[in-house]
Amino acid sequence: MCSFQEKYGAIENIFSLYELLETPLCPECNQSMKIRTAKKGNNIGSIFWGCSNFPKCKATKKHIQ
Repeated sequence: MCSFQEKYGAIENIFSLYELLETPLCPECNQSMKIRTAKKGNNIGSIFWGCSNFPKCKATKKHIQ
């Protein structure tokens, strides 16, 4: 019988793998992208994909739900 920690670890690994498969790569530097929220400008509060290599790379993509 598996312990709670083993089951939780397995579930956590599945979600990490799912996240990895669903996360787009940056079109400019090929790094993974992160979901971000606009804090200023005309799109305040909107969600978008931003490069994880920010501020070196400022590439963004629309987030489609």
